[in-house]
Amino acid sequence: MTEHLSDLVLDEIESGFLRAGPALEHLGYCSACRARLEAARNASREARANPAFRQVLAQVQQRAKAPQRRTWLWALIPAVACAGIALAVLLPRPTETERLKGAPFLHLLRADHSPVQSTLHPGDRVALALGAAGHRYALVFSIGDNREVSLLWPAGASQSGQIHGSAAVLGQFEVTAGSASLLALLSDEPLSWADVAPSLRAAVEQAVRKGERLSSLEPPTQLGERGRARARLEVEP
Repeated sequence: MTEHLSDLVLDEIESGFLRAGPALEHLGYCSACRARLEAARNASREARANPAFRQVLAQVQQRAKAPQRRTWLWALIPAVACAGIALAVLLPRPTETERLKGAPFLHLLRADHSPVQSTLHPGDRVALALGAAGHRYALVFSIGDNREVSLLWPAGASQSGQIHGSAAVLGQFEVTAGSASLLALLSDEPLSWADVAPSLRAAVEQAVRKGERLSSLEPPTQLGERGRARARLEVEP
């Protein structure tokens, strides 16, 4: 199995209906699908902790108790799961992050949240899937092959944005001309973009003087940084 798992298969794994087979083997070597599964599990946990979800569940259980509707129980279970997913999307997330073990990650997703597996084109829209490894704040920026350093998320802000949960899908972005490296700096307190940006630009200029490739540039650790993740944005010339 080389293609990525569908949302339906990931839902079956998350719900426990699928416990063996090629899909589970695929998760063993595909970090993108593992990230999507972890995000789904986090959303499910947060939804189930919400009082509104418990109200929906109670209504379904009450219906299931009626003899004439008892045979509908298995048909109602997916409806409860869908209600949980909807609540996770529509209702505010908890204010405290859930600190989990694991390395940070940064993945590019298309507008339909499928992983980016090919070169993009100007005008394409992508989102970023970020695993915060338990840290509360993230600052995501790009270092273009044209030497340009730009803040991506939170767009237009002066400091790091807060991550609610162990993983998050950040807002969509429109792809512009030119390939770039994307980096996320994770911290437990907000980092100031005004403090970070000059250090990044200095690292870019130093790399250019040395003739080093900007695609492999690793900027110096920032004060307050607790982790980082990176991704590569390849754009068709």
